[in-house]
Amino acid sequence: MQQLGAIEQAHHMPTRNVSWAPNNEHRFVTAGDDGKLRFWDTRMLSRPEALLELSGHRHWVWNCCYNPLHDQLLLSSSTDTTVCVWYTPALTKLKGVDAKQIDQSKQSSQLLARQDTDGKVHSYDEHDDSVYGLAWSTVDPWVFASMSYDGRLLVNKVPKNVKYKILI
Repeated sequence: MQQLGAIEQAHHMPTRNVSWAPNNEHRFVTAGDDGKLRFWDTRMLSRPEALLELSGHRHWVWNCCYNPLHDQLLLSSSTDTTVCVWYTPALTKLKGVDAKQIDQSKQSSQLLARQDTDGKVHSYDEHDDSVYGLAWSTVDPWVFASMSYDGRLLVNKVPKNVKYKILI
């Protein structure tokens, strides 16, 4: 089996999780102890820069996961006891762009700047301990569950304003 590539240090601190975009065979996201999410493209693994880096947690990010139907919607959970909902419409619109076009970081930044803003749209702070488990519903793409170290399981919905941004 041939290796496609490697990222020696996806984050400045240990990397904790990875999730593939369900509708883009080249896109994936990593979560790390630096409190960040970093987005990558398999066609550009030779360059050390992520396509996009998002900050929004105050401590280690242990889990990240793409929504099973909507590539622009993600979740992350952290030892800061929060679960964050992320909306990345600009990054998702790069889906059809040839990798050679976005190979330069300046060009990539310019493309992203022309689109909707990517970032955190909601934060849930209902847990009392580190949040290690995340899962999207397989039936309803707007429902997800999170589980903290103390065993508390919470079920939440994506905020309606985010849902309508995607649907309309």
